[in-house]
Amino acid sequence: LLDRLVKDVVAEIDHFDTEKFIPILQDRIKMTNPFVRQFLLGWISVLNSVPNIQLVNYLASFLDGLLSMLSDHKSDLQKETEIVLDEFLREIKAEKGDRCDYGPIINILIKHCTSG
Repeated sequence: LLDRLVKDVVAEIDHFDTEKFIPILQDRIKMTNPFVRQFLLGWISVLNSVPNIQLVNYLASFLDGLLSMLSDHKSDLQKETEIVLDEFLREIKAEKGDRCDYGPIINILIKHCTSG
């Protein structure tokens, strides 16, 4: 309940400091606990739905962690990750990432495609 309330508040404020949030996300997204992963996916999804927050511009900062979540043993977590990644792909196709640096994103994708 508290998590939902905080998400609602963040979604309604005019200025969310994405620059301060991203380092926290980068640190936590490496965790393998499925509950932490689900919590993070919820936050990523909410923040990505806020029109004035261009989370796609920071995608390279946490894409590696998102792609790692696709191999989680919980199928519902995999599905939720696919939904989040699909939304980012739609934004990239629609060129919503006005400051998005695609080079690091491509390198992360290559790393995941050639590993395993």
